[in-house]
Amino acid sequence: MRKEITRIFKDSTVYGLGSLLPRAAAIILTPIYTTYLSPKDYGIYSFALMLATMTGVIMMVGQPGSLTLFYRRTVGDPHERGSLAFTVFWFVMAFAGVLLGIGFLVGPKIAPVITGSKEIPFYPYLAIALLIAFTNAPQALQQAVNRGLGQAKTFTAFQLSAWAINTGFTLYFVVALREGAYGSLKGSLAAPLLIMPVAIFVLVRRWEPRFSMTLLKRSLRFGLPLVPHYFAGWMLTFFDRYLLMRLSTATQVGLYSLAYSFGMIFNLFCNAISTAWQPIYYDLADTAEGRIKLPRLITVYCAAIAGLAIVFTFFAPNLLVVLANQRFHSAAPVVPVIAGGYFFFALYMIVSTPIFHARRTALMPVISSSAAVVNVLFNLVLIPRFGIMGAAWATFAAYLCMASASRFACWRLNRNVFENRKMLAVIAIYLLAMAAALGLTALRPPLWIDLPVKLALLPAFFGLLIAARVATWRELKDFVRRRPRRSTKTRSLEDEEAELKQRSTEEAAASPDDTGFTPGDQC
Repeated sequence: MRKEITRIFKDSTVYGLGSLLPRAAAIILTPIYTTYLSPKDYGIYSFALMLATMTGVIMMVGQPGSLTLFYRRTVGDPHERGSLAFTVFWFVMAFAGVLLGIGFLVGPKIAPVITGSKEIPFYPYLAIALLIAFTNAPQALQQAVNRGLGQAKTFTAFQLSAWAINTGFTLYFVVALREGAYGSLKGSLAAPLLIMPVAIFVLVRRWEPRFSMTLLKRSLRFGLPLVPHYFAGWMLTFFDRYLLMRLSTATQVGLYSLAYSFGMIFNLFCNAISTAWQPIYYDLADTAEGRIKLPRLITVYCAAIAGLAIVFTFFAPNLLVVLANQRFHSAAPVVPVIAGGYFFFALYMIVSTPIFHARRTALMPVISSSAAVVNVLFNLVLIPRFGIMGAAWATFAAYLCMASASRFACWRLNRNVFENRKMLAVIAIYLLAMAAALGLTALRPPLWIDLPVKLALLPAFFGLLIAARVATWRELKDFVRRRPRRSTKTRSLEDEEAELKQRSTEEAAASPDDTGFTPGDQC
């Protein structure tokens, strides 16, 4: 158990650094960006990036998640694994290229319909957004392979390189050349454009040039149901700001966007959790011994996430007040609610993993679409009455729906994979801490009073996690205990193959069949 706990913590830390450092730097650079970008420029830039995200989801047709799973499962057959990488890459690039061509063909005509405004013409803004989506595809596929191999350091190196290139070019175009939104988008395009040949070079070293329709069909059966799921996730992230603009004012959108950007810091930890957790879960779920460890391991992991979420919920509003201009301080009460929503999103990432492992991805669009409907309905009802706080509670309700629906779906697949009472205790303790944070934020005491009170409350909530026997001191210590330093020598592909093949040999007897179920999963 200790080995698995320390592995999760180590990989989550490495993955988290790759996401957290760029976000932290972006928050520090916010005063610079807002000085050189007008509100109109910032709005154009944000909308174009939203379009790039949505288009990228369609272009990838769910193949990064599919490649992560099947690349790992074909470790015993290097020829099949190489053919899989080759097949998925060329299919995705061909499909994305067709969509790119269609976008440039019809984009200028339909842009006013999509944007609802003549202030955002297709050229240059939306054209650059399409190019960002297309050029990001090779990196996304290479990162999927890194996840499948559990190569957290390589994954993070790609992330940090993309961030450094993006930041450097954006500062040059926006600050030095004063190109506004156009310069911001050019900076965002520079990173995937420059990393694209590197990602392709790494993929070429891993593939075998043999296209397989059988492997493609299997990969598409897994990935295609995820497309509406990812699209619903896009709706969950951006629909509230769209409605705020329609139902409220631009000032409210600005306040909410700032609060959301601080709340998104915890979302980066959520992404690190998912990136590290999935391959570890797959390893354990494919062995009889590992399946015995899973319930306890999941509970301990959720307890650690709750502890992290409590710290973030308490102190993120203070961080906003310290860093932001006084005009934005009214956004601080929104941050704990958004953080609460992302706590449930983190739980969703954990409890939904058995669904992916069982290849029941057809369930994911149902779950995410249900959450998207909840988000839209709550936004329509709450925003007119409560403004940005209503939008925040809509986010909270949507992610609570996702976590609950995923837990119910897993209960149908395998009733013994979670420690239900202890999981409920983790949630109850976090909600109590969130209520305390909201109360203190609403009272708005001076910082010299607020911080000591929160520092005094923090050990009490951590003690509750121990008192409820959610996690023991030894288990929590395992999360922070450093592992022995690994060799820093670069491994060859042959060494990598040998290590993974040795691990797969031990798991072969319990490997799932093509249905995605192991014997213990059927109920």
